[in-house]
This record gives sequence, C-alpha cells and structure tokens, in this order.
Amino acid sequence: MFVDGGEVDKKFFQEGDPGNAAYIIESGSVGIFKSDEGEDVQLATMNIGELFGEMAIIYGSKRMTHAVAMLAKQAPMVKTLIQILAVNLRTVHEVYMKRPCSAHDFFNAITLSYGRAGQKN
Repeated sequence: MFVDGGEVDKKFFQEGDPGNAAYIIESGSVGIFKSDEGEDVQLATMNIGELFGEMAIIYGSKRMTHAVAMLAKQAPMVKTLIQILAVNLRTVHEVYMKRPCSAHDFFNAITLSYGRAGQKN
C-alpha cells in the first residue's frame, strides 16, 4: 500500500504472477490494468460483489493483468490516517524483529552485546 498526493492503492497481483486465488469485492472498487509499452491501461473497474482474478485459475495460467484497489475518493484526513498507521505498523514490526523472541535469542543477544563491550576500538 502506498499513499501519495492523490491515491491510496493496494495491489492484489501483478502481471505474470501465478493464478492461485480469485477475489470478491466487499467494499470499494478495484481497477484491472494491463501494461502496454510502459503504460498502464485500465481495462475494467470492478465493484462490490463482483469477482475478479478467476481467469488464471480456470485456465491454469499466469496473471495477464494486474489489479489495484482504488480508494482515491477518501478524504485527505483518511489518507493521512492510513499513512500514519502504515508507518506505525512498520516501525513496530522493525522494533519487534530486533527483540529476542525466545530465551535462546535473549542469551545470544546478551553474549553478542557483552562481546562488543569487551572489544577495544
């Protein structure tokens, strides 16, 4: 998901990805795009209750298009809130990944820190 000056988008799949799932839209809309000479051409807009992504499953082929959830009509405050939440989630994830997850990890972290403290520069 990314937030820029105008849109909040979430990509479901890219062209060439394996077709291992189909999707039904619960809310909002999804644009179906095809890349053509570096340009994204919108082929369709799917709305609530519609199914997309099924063709790759039916034919057992790779994705021929890419699908993007479009939330461009949200108020600027909602977009800003989504961006803040995404940054916060990423920060929490980065901090958590640095924390020891088990006693073994904890003792390895202490050993590593102790070893660094004993080194002279």
